[in-house]
Amino acid sequence: VNASQIVSKSITITADYTIDGSCNFFYVNATAGNVKITIDPTLFIDYEFTFFRTDSSANTVKLYGVASETLNGASLPQTILVSQYNVLKIKSNTTNIFII
Repeated sequence: VNASQIVSKSITITADYTIDGSCNFFYVNATAGNVKITIDPTLFIDYEFTFFRTDSSANTVKLYGVASETLNGASLPQTILVSQYNVLKIKSNTTNIFII
C-alpha cells in the first residue's frame, strides 16, 4: 500500500472489519454485536486512522493485529472505544501501533 492508495474518506463499521487502506476514518457502531477491527501495521507505516464510536451498547470494540503487534506497548487484542462518542487515532511503525 502506498500513500496514493489511502483515500481520505469515512465508512461505518457494524461488524468485523480488516483495514485495507480504502479509507482513514471509521464510524464504529457495535449495536448488533461485538466488533473486531484488524490491522496489519506493516502495510500502513506512518499512516493515521481514526475511529469514532456512535452507539451506546455494552458490546465491545477490539483492535487486533495479524502477528505480535502492540498498542502503546500492550499486546493486541485490546478493547478500544468503550463508550459512545469515544475517539481513537492510531499510527504505526511496523510492529507497534500508537495512540496519537
